[in-house]
Amino acid sequence: MQKLALSSFILLISFCWSACQKKEGSTFQIKSFPDWEAIANKLLERSDLEAGEKVILMAQPGSFDSLIFLLAKKIHETGAIYLGTFSVDSSSSSAAWETDFIKQAKGKSKEDLTHYLMQVDLGIMLPGANPLHVEYAAMQDVLKKIKEEPYIFTGPELMSCLEKCEK
Repeated sequence: MQKLALSSFILLISFCWSACQKKEGSTFQIKSFPDWEAIANKLLERSDLEAGEKVILMAQPGSFDSLIFLLAKKIHETGAIYLGTFSVDSSSSSAAWETDFIKQAKGKSKEDLTHYLMQVDLGIMLPGANPLHVEYAAMQDVLKKIKEEPYIFTGPELMSCLEKCEK
């Protein structure tokens, strides 16, 4: 499962904004919108992490900080290793994202970064990350080198997944 998990390269897309809102009877009750806990749980359920597997995240700072915090915590709870989060915005980043692994990746060429990321078992790409970002492109090159197809959440599949979170 170790390197096979790399094929579970996950791409979340912006559709999660319309998920996990709940109304009950005459009382109007809104869960956290979106329900970051449910999203984190579903992503990790689909990732099927094993102890020792290495995971990176990639995101736009601001919109998904709560999800990143939960994912990092839950990755650790599975026994897997959270390596940090790449910011796709070079002008801003959370200090909590800047682990030693992420700091050592800074300034590397795409080729060097591809080689560096070969040790990663799973990359979770959150909205805002795209192939124009060097870290994302390098992760795609890793997948090409091991000749595995990534598993990608598509909009409709993610919505279906998140609707189940609500139940």
